[in-house]
Amino acid sequence: MKILNLSTALITIVALLSFTQKDADTKITVTVTGFKNSKGNCIANLYDKSEGFPNSSKLAYKSTAVKIVNNSAQIVFDNLKPGTYAVSVLHDSNSDGVLNKNILGIPKEGYGASNNILPSLSSPKFEDSKFEISSQDKPLSIKVKY
Repeated sequence: MKILNLSTALITIVALLSFTQKDADTKITVTVTGFKNSKGNCIANLYDKSEGFPNSSKLAYKSTAVKIVNNSAQIVFDNLKPGTYAVSVLHDSNSDGVLNKNILGIPKEGYGASNNILPSLSSPKFEDSKFEISSQDKPLSIKVKY
């Protein structure tokens, strides 16, 4: 009787661990297109709240930079829990780590955000760019605007 209870307990623990691990293994694969060229890097920031969106890598939940190849880039954010997220991207053409702007504050480098809602006279908003992920992987496509 004790052996049966022990094996039932072990099966339950293994099942719970595999379920928990699946939640932590969810990933977002972001394909970024529309770059004018392949110079520099694509900086991608993943946010789990509006604070810092879209420009602060320091306040992002995760941040990474990848090489641009053939005017496109692919970024994977993995080990994510289900929740609400938003992604911003930047064509860091001079590899200085920031979105360069002209004297009027207009971006000189390309940028984009999840859901591809990019207002003409302001930065993308978290509310317009947010999306939900569950325990399934999520593909995203972002087109860079200049």
